[in-house]
Amino acid sequence: MVTRVQEFSRSFGAELEAPLRLGVGIHIGTAVVGEMGYGDTRYLTAVGDTVHVASRLEALTKEYECELVVSEQVLSRAGLAGADYPRHELTVRNREAPLQIAVIIEARDVAERIPADHARADG
Repeated sequence: MVTRVQEFSRSFGAELEAPLRLGVGIHIGTAVVGEMGYGDTRYLTAVGDTVHVASRLEALTKEYECELVVSEQVLSRAGLAGADYPRHELTVRNREAPLQIAVIIEARDVAERIPADHARADG
């Protein structure tokens, strides 16, 4: 996704005031997914603490000027708990405990570091 946005930005660079950037926030947990709306105005959405936290992490990509902010739980699940990424502690509204996060400047760096026994073939 990040690579495609960069390619798009390069191809339309002369027409853009600034290069396009993409920031992604990832957290692990449960969410409620379903259709919302009424009549012809219906859409699929996800709600819950996991979605709220991921949204907060995505917003932090602007502050940290990075492509990816993930929770420590994500790093652990991916086998990257010991990876050398800057760590921060985040207080999220409506959560009791602070959240440990990692800031990843370039998203492609993650794929290269995931151990083979944690990589998934199904995407």
